[in-house]
Amino acid sequence: SSTAELPGLEGENMKGFTLIELMIVTAIIAVLASIALTSYSAYTLRGKLVEAPTILKSTATAMEASYDLGYACEKAIAKDTWRTKYFEYKCEVPADLSSFKITATGIQNDIMNYSYSINSAGQHKTESHPLGPSDKCWLVSGKEC
Repeated sequence: SSTAELPGLEGENMKGFTLIELMIVTAIIAVLASIALTSYSAYTLRGKLVEAPTILKSTATAMEASYDLGYACEKAIAKDTWRTKYFEYKCEVPADLSSFKITATGIQNDIMNYSYSINSAGQHKTESHPLGPSDKCWLVSGKEC
């Protein structure tokens, strides 16, 4: 009795992966990718949001330096509205030039619900945020100031 066997395919010498092994590896990779993508998205969002406090602080400093001129945006910073890649900034001064308020509002899709401000008294305020506004600070990273 002669049985034809293919060379190299006897029991223990079989090599390769079964379908279930490949499915398990694919599932593990998918879970790790979803965690990584979520973390990366939060990281890039935080990176975009940091721009607003930085520019608000420097602009408020320029406004304070020009206090003798009266708080006039055009004299202190040569503009009352401007845009960057992520935010639109607006400098507002009442008619008596006694104070100022500078507001940054998100202009890209993922940060349109974010708005921050600073005033002549140095108060940092989150005007709008997905977690709600804050009169105490700029909410850039979650719920904490």
